[in-house]
Amino acid sequence: AIPFRSKATQEQLITEGLAFSEQRVLLVFNPDASAKGTVAHEFTHLLVAQAAGRGHRQLPSWLNEGLAEFGNISTGNSYAGALSRAIAAGRVNPLWYQRTFVGKPGDIIVAYGQARSVVDHLVSQHGNEKMAELMKAMHATQDIDRALERVYKLDTHTLDAEWREALGLDPLEPAVEPEPLVQPTTSPLPQATPLTVTPPPPSGGTPTAIPVSPTDTPEAVPEQASELPPPSSGCGASLNHGGVYDLAILALLAGPFAGLWGRGLFRRKG
Repeated sequence: AIPFRSKATQEQLITEGLAFSEQRVLLVFNPDASAKGTVAHEFTHLLVAQAAGRGHRQLPSWLNEGLAEFGNISTGNSYAGALSRAIAAGRVNPLWYQRTFVGKPGDIIVAYGQARSVVDHLVSQHGNEKMAELMKAMHATQDIDRALERVYKLDTHTLDAEWREALGLDPLEPAVEPEPLVQPTTSPLPQATPLTVTPPPPSGGTPTAIPVSPTDTPEAVPEQASELPPPSSGCGASLNHGGVYDLAILALLAGPFAGLWGRGLFRRKG
């Protein structure tokens, strides 16, 4: 489920499905037996978009795609295997680099496996109800770190460290935030003092002071701040309405999709 805008789709990865949240439409391009997993993944994107409401556009890819894979009832071993190999090689990116999934096809596969693993960790350690609360918090704050802090008392850095420690890995050093740029100020020029000219010996006139006009001091021009673009949310179009649908996310997390459809819907006849 790679969005068309990803460069990875131009190389080796194939898009098997897309979810359009506003229209509540799924497109599935997978004709074989694993199509039920693709449908589950993309349908979960619709549930997540409905649950997060106006915060959906700000969901980082690691959470959006991780939830979609968590809801996949027919997941294979490719993502987990890729993650295991990346862990052994020491090349797993921190979560704060996973706002969007970019890189080579192999990097994208590892990112999906990592996303699923992090969501598994959140649910197993903190419960399904907390994940539903996180969707509410995203709706309210539209910021992943504020939402994580409100629900789990974590931020992206501490969650990454907690997840790595649970896997027996050493936590990474937190990302160093760049120091804010200080707008340089122009020092005022020295104040000019009147120059007194002394004329030649007495000729009856009175010395006259010739004032020198001070140079104008330039004023500093404030720098305009630029806004960061919102993160990419994954496989589908964004959702613009502000409703929060609790039942959807609770159904998603109640183990995966058993209470929503029942597995009979996906069983092959015969």
